[in-house]
Amino acid sequence: NATIKVTTTCKQQPIIEVPLRLFTPKRIEVTPEAIVLEGPRRTRQFNVTIANNGLENLSILGVARSSNLIRTRFYPSDEDGRSYKLEVTLPFNYTPSADGDKITIRTDDKEFGEIVIPIKSATAAGG
Repeated sequence: NATIKVTTTCKQQPIIEVPLRLFTPKRIEVTPEAIVLEGPRRTRQFNVTIANNGLENLSILGVARSSNLIRTRFYPSDEDGRSYKLEVTLPFNYTPSADGDKITIRTDDKEFGEIVIPIKSATAAGG
């Protein structure tokens, strides 16, 4: 937390103090960080956002799924193709393995070469 002081030409308020709070998001943000399954539904569809808050572009090189029942589709979420949406579709009878399943996204980024999105049931997740 900090304060910025701005000098004005106004006699009634020669100085304005503006409170300042800096928030720096993660360079690569995945929302939600995990897919947690709650209750039965016919088809389960989830959207995951991969937001690139950095200056460098992020390219998706590949997607691996721990189960063939998991279906995924990637598409850019902005015009410059720096951030992405991942659409995840699970069948009605899908139940994650005891250890949970996962989606692994390979990228060309040096720091975030792999992004892992766990898939688990609410009971296994503690919910």
